[in-house]
Amino acid sequence: MRVTVARSVPATEPVVAWLFAGIGLLAFGAARWFPFGGLPTLCSFKVVSGKPCMACGMTRSWVHMAHGRLEEALIQNPLGSVLFVLTVFAVVYLGGRQLGLVPALRLQVGRAGAWTMRGIAVFVVLVNWAYVWITGVA
Repeated sequence: MRVTVARSVPATEPVVAWLFAGIGLLAFGAARWFPFGGLPTLCSFKVVSGKPCMACGMTRSWVHMAHGRLEEALIQNPLGSVLFVLTVFAVVYLGGRQLGLVPALRLQVGRAGAWTMRGIAVFVVLVNWAYVWITGVA
């Protein structure tokens, strides 16, 4: 696996890049200003089974992150906190690419590396789900 910097690569299609950046910004705005605390549990998995799904607590994690409460966000859903940070990076990166301020980053992965990355992703999701399930914080 290798990350390369490609300065001569043209920016992504502007409509697509700004659309993804806009969705990320809307998610931040909603996490920061929408009153999620007043809503009932919307997770149908949790309503039916009584146990949290693998994404339970992610919205609250994002709300805590948007308000600068890192510890509470990590307790609520660690993977949600990581995804928040990755989304912030993606919005900044896409905006920088479109404005010509950031070079293109290219991740080159072979077939075995791709399967390894998929396996790690599945493992991380399952560990996060086990954490949410065992702690019952969601």
